[in-house]
Amino acid sequence: MAATKRPVHEHSSPVDVSAYTDTDIARFFGALGVPADKVDALIAERRAENRPPPTVSDPASHR
Repeated sequence: MAATKRPVHEHSSPVDVSAYTDTDIARFFGALGVPADKVDALIAERRAENRPPPTVSDPASHR
């Protein structure tokens, strides 16, 4: 009897990628041979996505 393959997501656990530093990401993709400019763009995109929302100093002034 042949084993049934399950989709990869059924085997994986969620990973908190926010725990990885920019250096970790650069080393990982660098080891895979990804050009440095592509890695820099990926890191910049990650930073933009993880940026906290802007704070409002005085909510009454925005009414």
